[in-house]
Amino acid sequence: MLKKKSLVSLLSLICLLVGIGSFTQNVHAEGAEFTVTAQYRTGQTDASLEYFSIKAEKGQSYPITVNVQNLNTQEANDFDAKLVAASTSNNGTIDYTPSHQKMVKTKAPLLPDLAPKVERKQSFTLAPGASREITFNLKIPDKGFRGTLLGSVYVKRTSNHEA
Repeated sequence: MLKKKSLVSLLSLICLLVGIGSFTQNVHAEGAEFTVTAQYRTGQTDASLEYFSIKAEKGQSYPITVNVQNLNTQEANDFDAKLVAASTSNNGTIDYTPSHQKMVKTKAPLLPDLAPKVERKQSFTLAPGASREITFNLKIPDKGFRGTLLGSVYVKRTSNHEA
């Protein structure tokens, strides 16, 4: 009798799981269709890191370069690349994406302040499958600064090929 109850319970559970599984939808999500890879150069303290880490000297210039590759092999894509100062999100984590929050003024400059205004945002188009190096030339102030600057090179695809 106990075996029969267990068997009925097991079969009911299997039917329930199969029934729930039949209601799931297959979802196809489009990817970003591009990659961004850091190109380490002058001043990089450790090339094994997966981010820029530069020990900067007063008055020196440091090129920050990323390679952007269009993974779409059918269509060209438009992109914007810009320097972004890191901020703190509402949950207290460091956010490396563009923010409309007002930044607190400190003695240290923000990352975008180190590049010429014409370089802070760069727009470009990549042919299908093509790649391009984007460089931001950072100039450390002659007075220097103390501490660490956090920020990112933020790249966004601006073209939209959806119908």
